[in-house]
Amino acid sequence: MAECRDSIINNTNAQKQSIVIGHNESNEENKTDKVMEPILIEEMTGEKMPQSFRNVRNVLTDKGVLLDRNEYFFLLVHVLMLECGFITTDCREYYNDQDFGYHYRRILNCVDRLPPNWKRSNTVYSVTYYLPPFLQYPCRVTCAECAEDIVVNTSVDGLGGVSYSLLIDPSRYVIVSATILSNKFQDIWHLSRSFKSAIGNPARNIIMRRNCIPAYCLEDLPIEILWYIMQYFDPKTLARFERTCTFFRELCHDDTLWKKIPGRRCDNFQYFKKYENAKIKLESLFNRSHWRRVD
Repeated sequence: MAECRDSIINNTNAQKQSIVIGHNESNEENKTDKVMEPILIEEMTGEKMPQSFRNVRNVLTDKGVLLDRNEYFFLLVHVLMLECGFITTDCREYYNDQDFGYHYRRILNCVDRLPPNWKRSNTVYSVTYYLPPFLQYPCRVTCAECAEDIVVNTSVDGLGGVSYSLLIDPSRYVIVSATILSNKFQDIWHLSRSFKSAIGNPARNIIMRRNCIPAYCLEDLPIEILWYIMQYFDPKTLARFERTCTFFRELCHDDTLWKKIPGRRCDNFQYFKKYENAKIKLESLFNRSHWRRVD
């Protein structure tokens, strides 16, 4: 009887442990199922992609279009422009929209409305976008193949010939191979941030500034606040900061800034900038040559 009772107790404990293990496994599966799918292009991986990109890809593949590497790259650029707040010509229901930022529902409704002539040739792709409600400033994005790279050029009409350009190697981000089906995309977060920093956001911000709407970026801060921030920069930081754009270059060379910095003069900054430029040239020379650096 004692042995029978011990066996019953052991069986009961084993059943409890199996129930606990099964419950934990089901919780892990639920946690895995509840992981959110990517929404932005920068969250895209080789296996998971946002619904916006999936929609525009499916529309073309359903029509029998065989997408190559450059076409996949242009589809990424197309979705990135929509994420920056732009729309295409066919999205007439959003012409008077006052939302200048990211609008997920609008992206899903406009992403598959590519113009029929978006592919001008085998090496050139072009689409015109608009930032609602400012339809008087069409923004034309053109991607042209140049050797192994792609030149992305964006021109904003009605603003005196404003244009932005970016040279990108698509093979870094898009892999089209018959043997690798699950890893077609990589480092998309780098592509997203590079494109938005160089093309998407500047094009949107200049249109908003022309219509007296703050764009919520560093350049829109009052000059007095920028000088107050810059007075805490050391000369090395100032030398790098003035290379970002013409506007900040003028601020860094203004005597008003150097009057706010105790113990420093503009001549010291000019000397330090020449030293930094010479250092950069020497480092590039070392990288191109076969010399070995000895510290």
